[in-house]
Amino acid sequence: MDLSRTMTDINTLVAEDDEDLRSLLLEFLELSGINARGTGSVTEFMAAYQEAACDVAIVDLGLPDDCGHTIVSQLARSENKPGIIVLSARCSNPDRVAAYENGADIFIQKPASPKELVFAIRNLHGRVNVVAEPQSTHSDRWIFCDESATLTSPNNVSCKLTTKEHRLIRTLSQHSDNGGETTRDEILQALSYPDDEYGNRALESLIRRLRKKLKEETEHESPIVTVHGLGYKLSC
Repeated sequence: MDLSRTMTDINTLVAEDDEDLRSLLLEFLELSGINARGTGSVTEFMAAYQEAACDVAIVDLGLPDDCGHTIVSQLARSENKPGIIVLSARCSNPDRVAAYENGADIFIQKPASPKELVFAIRNLHGRVNVVAEPQSTHSDRWIFCDESATLTSPNNVSCKLTTKEHRLIRTLSQHSDNGGETTRDEILQALSYPDDEYGNRALESLIRRLRKKLKEETEHESPIVTVHGLGYKLSC
């Protein structure tokens, strides 16, 4: 099939921090008749998108300044949501679930077949333009990016986590992905705190400071919820 005859009107925007891979991807898309622009970070992508929107976005999760989930979430909230393809080597179940929950349409694991990506773009563009369905804004969701150690609020404000805060949120996130709470013992172990009065006070102090930090920096209530008699969980 001559793809260039069917897709010359498709505009794509790529977020990929590996310059060599990005160049190869853009070249293949252009040769396939797809208009393609490339960016190397969340900041660059959002600036390029504000300058000129796209029909289909191709997003890597492991970006240097923030997590690709942030791009997916912001695009899903936009007035004219583009098709969203996550193209990433991070293919764990939590990453896949988070991508779809945030608004991704397709998740493709790296390394991917270039032809598979081209056909995914074509089919997704066709669906997006044939029917305009109401999109969920996920306005109540916080986004945790393990790789960049950030927690992003529902109003898209990213908060950089310290080492201890990062370990805490990662531990809570791992249990929340399975719909459960995290016990104090599990958190103490993850933080290398002793299971005694000192350790418990240190944990409570850490959570109290983090809740205050998140509220001050994002103007949103913290997603950390106390489960009385057990431990904590994330509400996001």
